[in-house]
Amino acid sequence: MILVDGMKTSENIEIMRPMKQKAWGWPAAANFILGGMATGFYILCYLIEIIQENAFSVAQSAVCKLLPPVLICLAFLALTLEIGRPMRGHYLFYNLRSSWMSREALAGTVFVFSAVFDWFYPSLILRNLAVAAGLMFIVSQGFIVFNALAVTSWNIFLIPIFFSTSALVMGFGMMLLFAAINHMVPGSYLIAIGLGFVIIDFVVWLRYKRWHRDAIFREAAKVSRRSIIVIHTIGVAYLLQTTLLLLLL
Repeated sequence: MILVDGMKTSENIEIMRPMKQKAWGWPAAANFILGGMATGFYILCYLIEIIQENAFSVAQSAVCKLLPPVLICLAFLALTLEIGRPMRGHYLFYNLRSSWMSREALAGTVFVFSAVFDWFYPSLILRNLAVAAGLMFIVSQGFIVFNALAVTSWNIFLIPIFFSTSALVMGFGMMLLFAAINHMVPGSYLIAIGLGFVIIDFVVWLRYKRWHRDAIFREAAKVSRRSIIVIHTIGVAYLLQTTLLLLLL
């Protein structure tokens, strides 16, 4: 909220024109992708075990329970490379009260240990703890981006939601990949769940694209509205996925 001529306004005021910057490199991107994919995959495995005993979750139980922690560890490794001082990674845990990155690190650590221990010592408590930590991990990643300073196109409430839906879609894609590798046909209910994730993710993305709160946001996000990017995203990321999933039903 900004005070202008004695009146309050919620709109951004443009002090400097937006400039293209490279704030984060590929390690940060790898952290977000691997982390979201791992937790989304684990949560989806958990869901299909609850809904109905699934051939994939039984035959590939080691994949469901051990691969996600490995991917989270790789995501953390990428994050330490982004920071530039891997040996000081423990400092990530020192600011839990105000830092979403610290919360991400804690949630990821709890997820790794609870998921691994659940493999060696099966326990519903450990499994539920891993799922809760995985959800917290995804949400934390979204809020890391949401709270990035001076990045107008990220500072809207849809970003944490978009991270959550995208993580579930990536996890579903990972499950389909392993099912295909093992020559297994996913059940119709699993396809329906994945289709629902894709549709929800598309709705959130579409709402983000149509977010016209103020001119500053439109200027900051104009690159993502380029025709080639929109066509690729809608055509490949959503329509193609949806069509293939409908054919599998």
